[in-house]
Amino acid sequence: MQETITRKIFGKAISYELHIEESQRNQYQIHLSCLQPRLYQQMLSNSPALLENQLVTIVKDAAYKFTPQIDFQEPFFIDCSHNEVCLQARFSTR
Repeated sequence: MQETITRKIFGKAISYELHIEESQRNQYQIHLSCLQPRLYQQMLSNSPALLENQLVTIVKDAAYKFTPQIDFQEPFFIDCSHNEVCLQARFSTR
């Protein structure tokens, strides 16, 4: 599953590409990357905690749309130093 998601933060729209793939039977990986690296870096320096919460919410919402029977393997891996990968998460279906 792959989709583009746009959210507002501080009145600015920021877009992400979300990709969910099955890594093993009933085990899934989520990759979320920002499509606007400069805006992402600006938001990151202004409010990293708010941005991190937004990323986790996007991933959880997308995963629950994918299947409601989920066990997340937390913590989420958030790499804010690279623009290509904002967040990676794993979940399994029950």
